[in-house]
Amino acid sequence: MIEKKECFRARGNIIAFQALNDDKVIYALQHKTIKSFSTLTCKALSNISVEYLSSQTTAIDFHKSLELVAIANGKTIYIIHTKTKAVLQTIISYTGDIEILHFVQNSPYLITGTKNGRVVQYRYDGKTSLSRLCSFPFNNPIGKKVIDKNYVGAIESNDTYVACSGYGGAITIIKLHSLTHKQTIQSARVRVNTLKFINNELLISATIDSNIYFHNLTQYRHTKTITSPVGIVSTIIPIPNTNYAMVSGESNKIALLDLNAQKVVSNELIKFNLNVKSFTLVEEDTIVAVLEDNSVEKTSFSRLEEFEDLIKRNLLERAYLLVEKNPLLLSTPAYQELEDIYNRLYNQALDALINSNKQEAMILLSQFSTIKSKKDDINLVLNSFEQYKKFHTLVLAKKHHLAYSISENYPTLKRTYPYKKLEDEFKKTFDFAQKQIKIGRMDIADEILSVYKSVQSKKLLVKLLIHNNKDFLLFLSAIKTKNYQNIASLIKKNSVFAQLPQYQDLLDKLQNKLLEIRNNIYQTDIPIAIEKIKQVQYIPQIREQLQELFELANNTKTLLSYYEKNDFFNCYLTLDKSKSLEPLKLSKMLESHWLKRIDKCENLALKGDLKGIKEVLGELIVLKSRSAKVGDLIRLCFQTKIKQLLSKRAYTKAESIIYSYIDIFGLDTEIKTLMRTYEKLSQKKLAITTNQELFKDRDAWLESASIVREYKN
Repeated sequence: MIEKKECFRARGNIIAFQALNDDKVIYALQHKTIKSFSTLTCKALSNISVEYLSSQTTAIDFHKSLELVAIANGKTIYIIHTKTKAVLQTIISYTGDIEILHFVQNSPYLITGTKNGRVVQYRYDGKTSLSRLCSFPFNNPIGKKVIDKNYVGAIESNDTYVACSGYGGAITIIKLHSLTHKQTIQSARVRVNTLKFINNELLISATIDSNIYFHNLTQYRHTKTITSPVGIVSTIIPIPNTNYAMVSGESNKIALLDLNAQKVVSNELIKFNLNVKSFTLVEEDTIVAVLEDNSVEKTSFSRLEEFEDLIKRNLLERAYLLVEKNPLLLSTPAYQELEDIYNRLYNQALDALINSNKQEAMILLSQFSTIKSKKDDINLVLNSFEQYKKFHTLVLAKKHHLAYSISENYPTLKRTYPYKKLEDEFKKTFDFAQKQIKIGRMDIADEILSVYKSVQSKKLLVKLLIHNNKDFLLFLSAIKTKNYQNIASLIKKNSVFAQLPQYQDLLDKLQNKLLEIRNNIYQTDIPIAIEKIKQVQYIPQIREQLQELFELANNTKTLLSYYEKNDFFNCYLTLDKSKSLEPLKLSKMLESHWLKRIDKCENLALKGDLKGIKEVLGELIVLKSRSAKVGDLIRLCFQTKIKQLLSKRAYTKAESIIYSYIDIFGLDTEIKTLMRTYEKLSQKKLAITTNQELFKDRDAWLESASIVREYKN
């Protein structure tokens, strides 16, 4: 059951809307107001006036777990406490007008997207940017003219990665705390305006031409594209503990996606009278949506307890009807229980029909006759058993070709005893033919198998046995004994063997073997994993997966070896070379240790304490794979020191550090801004030489003796 309720209609334009980590939803009106309300009662909880909210506001975002809102008016960001309306921080952007703000949950970070295509990371407890995460267009050569109408389309994050889209439909993904594993993919060529991480391996994007892309982040490519059922997508929300996500866009509907199958499973999970501006999920069973007239509606789905109760009371039709109204129940254990009950009743109906008791079968199936997902199933069984007597007669008469033909047209017959008898007869005949071939009686084998030559599902097997008998028998034996080397050799000799159902069954089982090997690696049972890889290395269809697993095993072995020697420098180098190492417990522990160091270093950089950063990082300061993050920290440290000296009017010392900065890092946007400030305050022109104006690579600071002298061999 779905229950709808209009909570209220806002007296103004809602420009931001966010569920918090309880039953509360917070929202902002364009003109100086932030409010919250309870989703249980729809009653107002708080109402504050914020002078920075106006028609000049260019971006806004709420923090989900902290009482914070970030508001951008052009280049200025205000971090405001939503209870006290105190301005906790004011941040000035030097990289352009801000059009997107994004709080990273479980961290002190705020990420901005600017009008000129820059994605910049800040701490919301500091005034200065930490890093420029990416710039669009991502492949713009240095010195090329700035593109008109550049942009950042969307920003999304999880606990590990940040994804941002920009000019030309490009999406850049980067590991937030180390700035490693940076990759850019460009599945679309138009603006990507919505991004959503499902996990570290799957990202969904949506474009302004109403397409939805599923991106595999282990290979950095898109695996599937589907047409949006809601027009241009504006909101994607995964449903916790399920394989589903909800989407809304330029329509009056919220649709449902199956994340495993990567398809739309419901074009109209919920329908409203007006178009949806935005929606949010509260817990797992309540959706709160803002409609185009700024009214707020609450929709509650049937709870799992109600569904379980219907199954317990054997009200199966009502339970299935509940699933049709709420597809989210498909992912629950209770639904699997319902399906098990249905299958038992279905098999009982089959037995009844076999025994010519159609009335009993109809009684068993009638309770499912109104269920859309079962109609075809039920019609198939009824139609099949109109053919049952004829089928049974053909089996008894050993008219195999006709019997198999009917069973292909009416698949339910394959679940009957006569079909089992038909298959047993074929197996006996096939085994007997093999024995005849082994003793040289080819004519007898050919004769007894002739009846199966026109049976679609059997003719390939028969053909192979008759015309490639020696190799075929060897192949069947290799399949039975799992002699993978012989299997591969025989397929190479005769590619038709790869089409056999026995081989396809083997490949299906090998997928489980691959999962088993991966688990062995993640449990650091490396010798066992490598031995299993060697066993199946000959099968060409899984060679690429085996190569990836072999590399993972070797990289894991290398990582463990470095860790046992307390060689953390090479531990991180190994981690940064292989993204697939991330699920390892050791990898997570090392990244947690790195995060603690970086948090300390960011605070030290905001104080201008380079010595402290060196002490915290030690030899990791020259870690090449993470030089982007460390370099940004050292730049920030220099910039902070210059600002401190300028505030104290210590212009001579400030000038000296400015020159040192340019020698180490070259000229960049941040130092140019500080140079202008210096010249304005000191009334003195800086003397920049031609050499100092040259562009320097972002990693050039690694060659600076003043920074890394003690860490060089």
